[in-house]
Amino acid sequence: MMNKAKHIYAVFYLLVLIAFTGCNSRADIAANADKSCDIQVEVTTGRQLSALAASALSFSMKGSSADSSRNASLFTPKNLQSIKKALDNSDLKNAVVTSPAPDTLSVSGRVVPQEQQKSLSSSGITISNIISCTDDTLSITLSPETLQTLVASLGTEMEGYAALFMAPVFTGEPMSKEEYVWLVASVYGEGVAQELEQGALVMTLRTPDGKSVQKSSLPNGAEVAGSKAAVRIPLAELLTLKTPLVSSISW
Repeated sequence: MMNKAKHIYAVFYLLVLIAFTGCNSRADIAANADKSCDIQVEVTTGRQLSALAASALSFSMKGSSADSSRNASLFTPKNLQSIKKALDNSDLKNAVVTSPAPDTLSVSGRVVPQEQQKSLSSSGITISNIISCTDDTLSITLSPETLQTLVASLGTEMEGYAALFMAPVFTGEPMSKEEYVWLVASVYGEGVAQELEQGALVMTLRTPDGKSVQKSSLPNGAEVAGSKAAVRIPLAELLTLKTPLVSSISW
């Protein structure tokens, strides 16, 4: 069984992993003048991925208040309660965790400024390694190295969760998008593979107080309009990242 601190870290990682493996994930990140940021994440899983993730969630959260049934739904009241309890002790303040639909997870809250953040692992990783807000810049960094380090620091239970999805971004194994989709299809079937191919992560980055975006560094296809930028990353591309993917706006 995980101790309290490690359980908090594991739940944070679990949220990241669910967001990465959900068929359609939306993340709205709004910078604040005090260098905190408000986030709203909504993940909708496909039917096939939901069943797979539910099985993995039951395994990875044994000993917590999560539902341990092999046939548990992914976002049961007990699982939501466990996530909320862990986030209450994290650097995401005023967390709200809901499931507006059986296949949807919604999490919102305020990430405290970097200087107030606690390490998520023994390696010194903090939320700012993923979401960073300074006086004039908001950056989102999706780094295989950070995610792999976080996985390794959380022990065999969460490593087992990552291994279930076989995603190169978590395992570190070099693999093209096509090779990864083929692997998923051969292990879990065409249904899961199709959901991965059709899925995407959509991120919206917002400046504080409606200030106009003055400068940006964004992936191809991103759009900037007024005080925000929208980024869409195909799920298969996300799960096979080999180098950090950085999205940032300055005001």
